[in-house]
Amino acid sequence: MYIAGLDAANRQIGEAAEGARELLAAQPGLRTRRHLADAVNRDLNALARGVSIRTLYHVSARTNPDVRERVAIMGPKGALFRTLARPFLRALVFDRKIAFFSDHLEGRPDSAGVWMVRDSAVCAYLAESFEQEWILGQEWHAPERPGGVTAGSAVSTQLQRSILRALVSGQDQQQIATALGYSSRTINVHLTNLRTELGYETVYQLIHWWATSPERDLD
Repeated sequence: MYIAGLDAANRQIGEAAEGARELLAAQPGLRTRRHLADAVNRDLNALARGVSIRTLYHVSARTNPDVRERVAIMGPKGALFRTLARPFLRALVFDRKIAFFSDHLEGRPDSAGVWMVRDSAVCAYLAESFEQEWILGQEWHAPERPGGVTAGSAVSTQLQRSILRALVSGQDQQQIATALGYSSRTINVHLTNLRTELGYETVYQLIHWWATSPERDLD
């Protein structure tokens, strides 16, 4: 069923968390400070009960001070965090029996509410999708994994690589900014910095470089 409004959705999520033993959380986009604070209190209580919590963020979350604070608080309590450079879908799965996810049927924004499902097949599918993304993710406190070139020798940053992947997939800078939780100006600044570093004048030159760069194999 569809739950309208974030407050109503968070109440349902809180009820699902009360009796859960496992939480898989895929959180790719920007979340407000208030909702992050509410989630910390709820999840700390869950960790105290022995609940297993794994959260996957987009790599852009590493620069978000509110997310960094959440990781600093919950990590020592046993929560696990990873980041992924490529886009993925938002979902929460409790005990692989109850799931909450964004509206992809009518296209309502995340701020409008969420879908809640209890169908065992759907929940199992979402849990398996999470596991596949989790395997590809980078541990929060781990160094970047090398691929073709080492992370230390790479010209591009994780965020710049994420922006380039989105550009070649057909997204414009405003769409990328919305997906990553930044302003379009910030996205443009990161692209400009990389162009300057490489000595290019246009984004088209940058995309051409990216097409054959070994840095595509890095997260």
